[in-house]
Amino acid sequence: RQDGRDPETRQLLGRAYLAQGQEPLAVIELQKAIELQPDLASPYVALGEAEFRRGYRDRALDYVAKALSRNMSEISAYLLSARVKQDAGNTPGAEEDLQTAVRIAPKAWMPAKRLSDLLRSTGRPELAAKALEPFTSGMWTRGDASMMLADLVREGAAPGPAISALEQSHKAKPDDDALLTRLVELALEHPTGPVAPDKTLAYADTLYQRTRSDRTPVLILFARAVANQGDQQRAREILEAAAVEP
Repeated sequence: RQDGRDPETRQLLGRAYLAQGQEPLAVIELQKAIELQPDLASPYVALGEAEFRRGYRDRALDYVAKALSRNMSEISAYLLSARVKQDAGNTPGAEEDLQTAVRIAPKAWMPAKRLSDLLRSTGRPELAAKALEPFTSGMWTRGDASMMLADLVREGAAPGPAISALEQSHKAKPDDDALLTRLVELALEHPTGPVAPDKTLAYADTLYQRTRSDRTPVLILFARAVANQGDQQRAREILEAAAVEP
């Protein structure tokens, strides 16, 4: 420790250089961190990231292996390994890494998100939706997970869980217009789902009342909600108003 820097400081410097795209300087600091404390797993993951960015997949995976030999529960190592393998076209290997990360940390968002993204990209929307389940129901519900689940409905996932997740996320974040808009849209697309037509109309009205600019799309959504309740005449009147509203 000639300059007095401890392994943690070396690692922080290495990661800072990595964030700035200065991989050679990052490698120097991270290797010094390992020299000072060889049993640390995380610097090896960061070194693997640096090598992957420089195009060296094999070196990156070597560092992943070294990280896991020190800590088999190092989630970041599995995430990096999955990225490297997917980049190399080894989708099954990437999926296995992400499944392992999810098993180790079932309440961690990033492994679940990455697994869902991979499953979606390989045409498996139902499995992609299942990967999001811990974050689209109960106390762990997340708005971004609910929005991802809603997108999966268009690719074949069941609409009911997505609508319920959006509604729960809306309750947690009532001022999030994007969540509320997606909830109304999906409820209208699937009127036999868990949100009753009168409730869908109330959500659409809430959205309209607080929209201050470019209200035409919201007016059209509101008209659809009115029509969904069977009031076609009023829906037409709303659409006519939308046509003239600035």
